[in-house]
Amino acid sequence: AYEIRLSLVGSEMCIRDSERIVGLVLLGTKTVRPDFLTESLPFLKPRKVVWMHGRKDHLVPLEVAIEHAEIFESAGWQVTRLEHEKGHMVNLNQLDELKNSIQRMADSI
Repeated sequence: AYEIRLSLVGSEMCIRDSERIVGLVLLGTKTVRPDFLTESLPFLKPRKVVWMHGRKDHLVPLEVAIEHAEIFESAGWQVTRLEHEKGHMVNLNQLDELKNSIQRMADSI
């Protein structure tokens, strides 16, 4: 059985459940332990990542969120970046693009 996991606070779950996960959806996220993630990703098969973040996010600054996406990109994972002008939320103007990206991820299995 395959599933798509939603990561809200980090990506360590990817390490533990690596065989069941086909991709990650990262909405307003940051890496809690960037060194651990960076060291662990080379041991995993790269997967697709959909990343969305708002420039006005007051909970997770954009620079911190970009670091999260870049760790995956540096490890060879395909990251679809959806950046928007809003805060810590899903931008409904990008909802179709978000859904299509998730659907492509699910269709890739």
